[in-house]
Amino acid sequence: MVGILKQVMNQFHVYNHYLKEREKYLGDNSVPKEVLSILSESAPDMDTDSSSLQYLVVDFETTGIDAKGNSILSMGWVEVSNLTINVHTARQLFIETPDKVKAETAIINHIVPEMLQNGVSLDSAMWQLFEAAKNKVLIAHGAMIESEFVNEYLHEKYGINGLPVMWLDTLAMEKAMAVAVNKEADIDVRLSETRERYGLPEYNGHEALIELSQLLNFSWHNPTDCITKGTLA
Repeated sequence: MVGILKQVMNQFHVYNHYLKEREKYLGDNSVPKEVLSILSESAPDMDTDSSSLQYLVVDFETTGIDAKGNSILSMGWVEVSNLTINVHTARQLFIETPDKVKAETAIINHIVPEMLQNGVSLDSAMWQLFEAAKNKVLIAHGAMIESEFVNEYLHEKYGINGLPVMWLDTLAMEKAMAVAVNKEADIDVRLSETRERYGLPEYNGHEALIELSQLLNFSWHNPTDCITKGTLA
């Protein structure tokens, strides 16, 4: 009976929805091969130990949160495997969109047009990201922003909607933990405030690599949880 109940519950698990969407895309001949290559070669089983998975911690700096009316200014990412932060894989790319910098966002992320003049194209940045993301779970704080900008790019470029890529949102995790442990539904889960709650050092600036430094410290705030190889930023 327990086994049957588990099977029924698994059918409604969000991960099974991801697997079904993934299989649908892999079987769709209209999806370009270069887009399909973004998906993992094989999806992990639901019982897979999370410590054995590979992750890519990602941060975008943008001109606003709405992907349809805004632009990506910079991207940053770093790989995590076997609970080890591989700092030599850290990347930060500025996107060549100097005409789209907004004064209100420049105050926050300190990115000005001059920093973007020698940036890479959005196509180049996205494909470098996709190459780094192969066979990895993506992690971001407020992943709905990064995922929406990726989805908007794929929609504009290929007419594809909602490519099934695995995202782990540390903002949603922190919110859920606050509700479960402290019964606090109204809690500030912005990255800087979350770091303050955990007694982690304050960072100035909002460039992608600086945000990654904050996110990595928060995601593995217990030093025994994760090993770091090298120095980030």
